[in-house]
Amino acid sequence: MKGSELIRAANGSGRGEALYIRLADNILSYIKKADIRPGMRIPSERKLAEMFQTSRTSVREAVRILENKGILEIQIGNGMYLKETMPEDFCMIELWKTDYMEILDIKTILEFHIIEDLCQYVAPADLLAIESALKLLEDGYDQGIFDHQADMLFHKRIRACSKNQTLVQLIDNLLLELDTYGIGQESFRKFWFDTIPYHRILYEAIVTHDVKKAHEAFYTISEIDKAALNVINKNKRVG
Repeated sequence: MKGSELIRAANGSGRGEALYIRLADNILSYIKKADIRPGMRIPSERKLAEMFQTSRTSVREAVRILENKGILEIQIGNGMYLKETMPEDFCMIELWKTDYMEILDIKTILEFHIIEDLCQYVAPADLLAIESALKLLEDGYDQGIFDHQADMLFHKRIRACSKNQTLVQLIDNLLLELDTYGIGQESFRKFWFDTIPYHRILYEAIVTHDVKKAHEAFYTISEIDKAALNVINKNKRVG
């Protein structure tokens, strides 16, 4: 599945647009840090795609957003420029208002595309690698603990089966954002502990090519993640 198709797949409630807005904010941040002044040229779509490790299609959509905001000017055949006349609040502009629940939703949708593909075919060596991580997770479960490293390894090995490295990088970036927010905190391991049996169900669904069963298991894990995130959001509001 190509990056543009993934964006459309995630676009059930404006999520695709949210990804482009987020990328537009990153470009805007780069412009400020690089001290690019009004009237100056900014890097090409190809260069920006390399910088942000994404597709040119995504960059093009992000640029369109900045153009509509009156920040960028596209000169056909001559590149992209920071407009001579900038919005008065240019330095304060932040297009993306972080919604961590939406980040989790996007991550879940994109990661399930990989799992769906694995339900069609997974190499025996990859299956063994996933199972070995699962056994580490279950060893901790038997001792009444949640092995966060084993959980990360389990999901990392699932993602590693994908040939779409742009997709993998995007998911990794979303996970980093969630971890920074606090979803990986030690105090929430009780939530993650409850997900371990569903990891086994997910693995067995991949082995038996049962997409429906894989969907149910994976989205159950996601619902538990959401419950933890709701607690984090509540704690941050109170704090």
